[in-house]
Amino acid sequence: MDFVLVIVPAVRQPQLYDLCGSTLNLIFDLSVPYASAVIEPLLNVSAIGNLCPPIRALKSNISRGFDCNVGEVLNMDTNDVPRCLHCPAGTFAGEKQQQCTRCPRGFYQNRDRQGSCIRCPMGTYTREEGSKSIGDCVPVCGYGTYSPTGLVPCLECPRNSYTGEPPTDGFKDCQACPANTFTYQPATGGKEYCRAKCSPGQYSDTGLSPCAQCPRNFFQPQHGQTTCFECPTNTRTGGPGAIGREECEPLQCTDNACQHGGLCVPMGHGIQCFCPAGFSGRRCEIDIDECSSQPCYNGASCVDLPQGYRCQCAPGYSGINCQVEQSDCHNKTCPERAMCKDEPGINNYTCLCRSGYTGLDCDVTINPCTANGNPCANGATCVALQQGRFKCECLPGWEGLHCEINTDDCSERPCLLGANCTDLVADFSCACPPGFSGKRCHEKIDLCSTNPCKHGMCVDKLFSHQCICYPGWTGVACDANINDCASSPCENDGQCEDGINDFRCTCEPGYTGKRCQHTVDDCASEPCQNGASCVDKLDGFVCKCRPGFVGLQCEAEIDECLSDPCSPEGTRQCIDLDNRFLCHCHEGYTGKYCEVNIDDCASEPCLNGATCKDDVGEFQCECPPGWTGSRCESDIGTCQNKPCQNDATCINLFQDFFCVCPSGTDGKHCETAPERCIGKPCMHGGRCQDFGSGLNCSCPDDYTGIGCQYEYDACAAGACRNGATCIDNGPGYTCVCPHGYTGKNCDEDVIDCKENSCPPSATCIDLIGKFYCQCPFNLTGEDCRKTIQVDYDLYFSDPTRSSASLVVPFFLGAKSSLTIAMWVQFTQKDEGGIFFSLYSVSYV
Repeated sequence: MDFVLVIVPAVRQPQLYDLCGSTLNLIFDLSVPYASAVIEPLLNVSAIGNLCPPIRALKSNISRGFDCNVGEVLNMDTNDVPRCLHCPAGTFAGEKQQQCTRCPRGFYQNRDRQGSCIRCPMGTYTREEGSKSIGDCVPVCGYGTYSPTGLVPCLECPRNSYTGEPPTDGFKDCQACPANTFTYQPATGGKEYCRAKCSPGQYSDTGLSPCAQCPRNFFQPQHGQTTCFECPTNTRTGGPGAIGREECEPLQCTDNACQHGGLCVPMGHGIQCFCPAGFSGRRCEIDIDECSSQPCYNGASCVDLPQGYRCQCAPGYSGINCQVEQSDCHNKTCPERAMCKDEPGINNYTCLCRSGYTGLDCDVTINPCTANGNPCANGATCVALQQGRFKCECLPGWEGLHCEINTDDCSERPCLLGANCTDLVADFSCACPPGFSGKRCHEKIDLCSTNPCKHGMCVDKLFSHQCICYPGWTGVACDANINDCASSPCENDGQCEDGINDFRCTCEPGYTGKRCQHTVDDCASEPCQNGASCVDKLDGFVCKCRPGFVGLQCEAEIDECLSDPCSPEGTRQCIDLDNRFLCHCHEGYTGKYCEVNIDDCASEPCLNGATCKDDVGEFQCECPPGWTGSRCESDIGTCQNKPCQNDATCINLFQDFFCVCPSGTDGKHCETAPERCIGKPCMHGGRCQDFGSGLNCSCPDDYTGIGCQYEYDACAAGACRNGATCIDNGPGYTCVCPHGYTGKNCDEDVIDCKENSCPPSATCIDLIGKFYCQCPFNLTGEDCRKTIQVDYDLYFSDPTRSSASLVVPFFLGAKSSLTIAMWVQFTQKDEGGIFFSLYSVSYV
């Protein structure tokens, strides 16, 4: 057994790998004496128990540089030790291959570090190179289909073309059938289905070969047909395979077509012979043996004739078939009052006396009413007639020859209302339905006359009565009291006592109600506070507190801000809410706990290559030389030192400036200007100032204009603000301010919030001429000590009775609008007053 030993350096460092192949190969080369002294212990290894056999190195293989395993490629683009990179799924790499190769079409590889790709199953192919799964192998087109890619979805080959067993990558087009061959339908799956059309006189199911000849009396003049045309009636062809209508020849009856005088008639595509009696067969050629059916009786002999037969009768018989026996009865055979009956056989007969006669010679007269008793039944009278006949005179109700039939008195349906009729002797009886009587059931009976309903009202419903029971009663006659306790209406072990249409429950202690269904309501006194829900128990109550409240009666509020959940560095205020808290962050911080410092440099605000340094709620730009400004947006000129005089406009140039001088000025700094205040151009004591670009007069209070030449009327100009009263004093004016305003022009709001204006816990909000005390969240009332309930009322006319308040001010966030909706219920009809005040809205 051979073993291969690979020497890997124990110290992996760049210098060692740079020398790999130039020094290590000499050290480990077995062909150089003493070159492998370092690894001598590895070249001769003794046996280790029963685990490993002894091994000895026989030869060495020196390779320079770096080698990777199959499925790996060497990455030489690293600054450190070169590494073997794994070829990913969909690629492969052979031994000493420099890069990973994508699996060609028709192959895939679902694993990495592979030296080859897996061929797709037979009949499948991949759409592109580098497939990573067998699912990428899709069926190919063939057997009558094709596609531009050779893969599914496939199209059917048109008629007269085909595809057979598909190649590896499928068919991309169809093959045309050879010359003069065709297909029966599209999607033909092989060349063998390309066949020649049937010739005239032939047909097949497809119109293609193999073909059969048109049968006798049919023809076909065209190629490639699936049927043949039948010849017209009374015509026929000379044989099969006719190719035209002209081969259908008329039928003709010849003289010898039918034998023995048969009648020849053309019919369909042949002739039919109607044979005379005694002959049969297609051409009447068969003489029928009429004696074969043995038509002669009584021992007669049958003689066959050409068109019939003849019976030779035995003595005593006659007739066509010898079926008639000669009668032995003659005129004098029997006495005068007797009748002769011929019996079978020769000289065999019987004499029967006529009715009313008897005796050997039938000469004794019979009395029919006494001979065998009275023949009339049911008391009828028998009257004798001539020749032994009689007549029965029936009693009323009977009829028939012997008065044996009872006359049906029900035949005319005498009973009304569909009652059953029973026939009697000369009479009938009607079985009347309930509620009716009389001979014919024509009289109505009052079914309620006997008061059949005990505790209810009786209703006669023609054939029956119905009892409508009073409440609490049941039964056909309303005689049964309904057991109202049967459904166990009393709950909680209450005892039920039945009554008339009612029941009464005797409740166990602690229960009440009609059915003892209610426990004693311990919640009636509203013991639960702060909007908690009270659940009545059998012995006491339980309060289900709203989130944020605890206690037996939910009397204590949980302050979620006590645990200081907000970040102390970024939080402005922690607001305690119901079962939660809200952290209001300082500017520059965000996050649920205000723990995130907003990176103000994320938007790259600094321009012109400046360096941005993030700060809390702001940023600082360190500008490169030549730039200045908060965002380094301005190049550094000298305009910041205001070099331009006489109100000239300064334009910064790069490390320079330019002064746009006003009219009448000149110079680099627009320093050259005329003196405009000479001669005191400002009137009425105005003070003149020369700004270079023009004259500027500072006028007294009672004058205005460029040169203070106009008198100033402060009242006409609306100097007094906010509805103040203006008083013109000649030189000067006075504004009488309304309540809440002060200042010379009444444009300053008087601060109404004093040190003791509101309770210690409230915040005073200054308004125009008044103030508003904002209570802490969830508190209200004049002293901000009343807790707000969830289910609250607002009493606008009496704020002390209100149980709700709203934090003022409150923030809408990104919203731009606010809708306030409320129901207003006045305590008195047509009560007036203000029910809502919006103090102020601020836009940030």
